[in-house]
Amino acid sequence: MKSVDLINRLFSFLPNNQKYYLANRFNNIPNRLIYGATFKTEYEKIEQSEKLSFDEIQTIQFNKLKTVINNAYNYTKYYNKSFELNNISPEIIKSPEDIDKIPTTDKSIIRNNIDELKPNNKRYYLHSNTGGTASSPFFFPESLSSKIKERAYLARFYNWHGISEYDSKISLKSAYFSSGSNCYYNPFLKSIVFPVSEISQGRMLDISHTVNCIKPLAISNSYPSLAYIYARYINNGFIDNPRSIKKIFCSSETLFAYQTKEIEKAFGCKPVDHYGQNERVSLIQQCKDYQYHIIPEYGFTEIVDENGCKLVNEGEIGEIVGTSFINDAFPLIRYRTGDYAVVGPKGVCTCGLPYQRIQSIEGRHGDFLKLKNGTTISPTSLEFVTDKVENINDIQLIQKDYDTVEILLVPSERFDKNNEHLIVDQLSIATNYSLNFNLTLVDNIKRPRNMKKRFVISNI
Repeated sequence: MKSVDLINRLFSFLPNNQKYYLANRFNNIPNRLIYGATFKTEYEKIEQSEKLSFDEIQTIQFNKLKTVINNAYNYTKYYNKSFELNNISPEIIKSPEDIDKIPTTDKSIIRNNIDELKPNNKRYYLHSNTGGTASSPFFFPESLSSKIKERAYLARFYNWHGISEYDSKISLKSAYFSSGSNCYYNPFLKSIVFPVSEISQGRMLDISHTVNCIKPLAISNSYPSLAYIYARYINNGFIDNPRSIKKIFCSSETLFAYQTKEIEKAFGCKPVDHYGQNERVSLIQQCKDYQYHIIPEYGFTEIVDENGCKLVNEGEIGEIVGTSFINDAFPLIRYRTGDYAVVGPKGVCTCGLPYQRIQSIEGRHGDFLKLKNGTTISPTSLEFVTDKVENINDIQLIQKDYDTVEILLVPSERFDKNNEHLIVDQLSIATNYSLNFNLTLVDNIKRPRNMKKRFVISNI
């Protein structure tokens, strides 16, 4: 049994007042003592990098990239064979631009080559798994240092937004931990987590009562869709507003404008977004000015077109491809994440960070509507309908074929026929009348086991 699971099980049996007391006591232990020298060293490095120039950052990143490529070639069967089959060697990488000479990989390739991707000079490692939102998950090795370094990047992210490692936090997550408890404590996130297996007023009242007792300063590492629903219940007057909350950090799903609007209305602050994957190949975080930054010390991130060629012009949309710097137990080079982003502006951000920017995270490949002529329509270009149409509690679009999209909609008590017609009209206009939209009113929208909500699901 994992240590975190053991802590969670013990925590679940305690009375609520003891849970909150122990959580606060654990929060007061500095991360550098919990995680040791690896955390301290990594945190100090990335804190210093914020003061470097863009060119200095690129030099550090390129040196890391060369190290990863050399080690993968020398110590893994997969990359050694792949390089020889493609008639390439590590020596051809003389600048960051040369990385496109290396073929990309994806989940299907990795799944079929797990053993050959394990370095033969590594013997001790943990195991992790992919999220499996768009396909079946797979398990892979991960070094302990990788998990610890991940904590350093998360701690710095919180500090950017005025939240320290000692502050009280809660998280709204999927119900993967089945203790039957209202909440549990995650010592790695330093957060009390509310597992959400159902979305109902009763569950939201239950969460609200506990939150009012805890008085957290932040909602951390939460699914945007769950934070949005929590905000909806507050804004509709069904549960109390927890006045203690000053920051909301979202992750694991695409954060949409309609969710941001509802969350900001409830809590008086915009949610902050964080993008990453269990594979640890790319990290993108919003700064204090809510601009998305690619974190260069974490991995080498590219936005590429369908042929794997890097996109550099502002406004271009492509797939996020990453090369991991922190997990030496399972090197992934030019790994296609299946997630899409829009290239951002060049130049230093108003926040002062010397990191490359992207405009937005657009979701996964299966989150785009597809037309017969080959056109794809991003979910972020469709979610504006929630601004145009009032009285929607939840919504999801499911494309069954090239002609038909089903709209699943959870209406509020004030939803009427005018709203019904308006939403179909607005979506038809947005897709140039290329699709037929069928509206179905439902009590709730079924979520997958991991509870991750997708605004658009394309079955094509």
